[in-house]
Amino acid sequence: MPKKSPGEGEEGIRPIINKEALSALKSNKPRLCIRLIDTYFKYYSNNLHGQLIKAEANCALHKNDEAMKSLKKILTKKNNKYQPKALQLCKSIFAEEASELEKTITPEQAFEHYFSQLVKLNIAPTYNEGLNNILEKISPTSEQEILPELREHFLTLKFNTEAIRLYEKKLNKRLS
Repeated sequence: MPKKSPGEGEEGIRPIINKEALSALKSNKPRLCIRLIDTYFKYYSNNLHGQLIKAEANCALHKNDEAMKSLKKILTKKNNKYQPKALQLCKSIFAEEASELEKTITPEQAFEHYFSQLVKLNIAPTYNEGLNNILEKISPTSEQEILPELREHFLTLKFNTEAIRLYEKKLNKRLS
């Protein structure tokens, strides 16, 4: 790859690298994907799409800390077209972390981890399917089995109830 040249160099190579990296990722070759993006970043720095592709590849390799580094770079740039996907990926990573933590701590504490990690990054906590097992264990319902078509609504309601509880807790700390 040539040294950084003014103007056209970066604009010409970026789509090619992103396309090849995305192809590698779709071909289940996340390491190759990361190598391509890292090579690009040795010469150029402005590639939010590349950061997102790299984050997805790191997630595929279960390297969530590395993925978060790329995602934070995307999130610092306000109003870019890659933010919605980056936000979704952050929520999935934190939901996965919470699910792992739930094996050793209470479901409420695991939910609080998910909530607090998002709040630290100024991301509005919203329902994520990765939290379903945790939400089902929080205040289990003694009612009859919930109809499958109502299950997601029920879990969303549980999520919102827990989120409100944590927001109240946070507000009370500030006021004390």
